[in-house]
Amino acid sequence: MLRIQQEVTSSAASDEVVPLKQIPVDAQLLSFVADALITQIFQNDESVPVEAVYWFPVEENAAIYGFAARIDDEHEIVA
Repeated sequence: MLRIQQEVTSSAASDEVVPLKQIPVDAQLLSFVADALITQIFQNDESVPVEAVYWFPVEENAAIYGFAARIDDEHEIVA
């Protein structure tokens, strides 16, 4: 989920989100483990840029071993 970051005076989170357009998934089962590459494509339909916070829920026994974010194919964040 990509939630739009807004300056709010209360602690309530914004309900506005950037629309998720596609979720291609490539997964392999390796014995008792699944290795999945999940690509989430969001599109800002607003006429102005927005500041957003990315949130991805993960199961308690899951592990993330790589993360990359691309913005307009110009900026890339890798962790």
